[in-house]
Amino acid sequence: MDEKKLFLNAETDDAGQFLNIESHPVVPFNCHLFLRGEPQPDATKAGNLHHHHILWFCLSGRGCLMIDDIPYILGSGEAILLYPGQIHGRTPLNGEKVRWLLVRFTLENEPAWFTLLRNQIFCYEGRIGKLLDELRESCAQYHSDNEGNREVTADECLLRLGLLLNALRPIAAVTPVIAAEEEESSLIKQLCQQFVGATGMKKNFSKIAREHGISAGHLRRLFKQATGSTPSYARYNELLIRAERLLSHSQLNITEIAARLGFGSIYAFSRFYKKHRGISPLQFRKQIKGGTD
Repeated sequence: MDEKKLFLNAETDDAGQFLNIESHPVVPFNCHLFLRGEPQPDATKAGNLHHHHILWFCLSGRGCLMIDDIPYILGSGEAILLYPGQIHGRTPLNGEKVRWLLVRFTLENEPAWFTLLRNQIFCYEGRIGKLLDELRESCAQYHSDNEGNREVTADECLLRLGLLLNALRPIAAVTPVIAAEEEESSLIKQLCQQFVGATGMKKNFSKIAREHGISAGHLRRLFKQATGSTPSYARYNELLIRAERLLSHSQLNITEIAARLGFGSIYAFSRFYKKHRGISPLQFRKQIKGGTD
């Protein structure tokens, strides 16, 4: 959505004083809520592909989602955001029961901060949980409305959804890899995304600089000015975030995770992780899972 400015009368004696508030909100223009359970054990693993955003809320139990061939395990009180074009599907999880609530919606325009939520698992307690309950109540009212007020209740649903989506902004700020603000140049934002992205992990910094027609030294200075960190730190940090996401929420073994992250061997991955975290990947996984492998 284009930058919007809201001008409010300031509470002063001078009627000519105004408060200038700038924001970059998420504005959905449709909404669909539905429930899902766990798939049948013999269900096909072929993924779904569509052009909407979907918030998956785990209401109870534990379930596994395959997103772009990566398994994500969510427990009660956790949620994840899927983006248009991502292949996804439910897979059985050791016979466990799960109850999902899916919130499907479409955005006409998307602010930069919202893209940082992609594939992030987060808890929906507190304010987010309250806003989710209010959204569900509004949608239930819409479906039970027999008095011709559906246009009003539909607007209420979209309002509640908008409040819920914009309440996720602090969660987006948790990911420190791309610290470039929305006001920064498109070049730096593209570089940040490219350098720490899945394909960018296999490129060196100088090569990416050449692709942008700029010297590596100058681009490093711009990168540091825009993000507050060096390119190497940003890449290492992103690798650690991806590693811990897979260690915490996937059923891949350590060797498979090392290969998924682009390491030549499990030993190279273990050395890298222990250097930056002080413990091995296996020790981290055992801590997360309460002492079980």
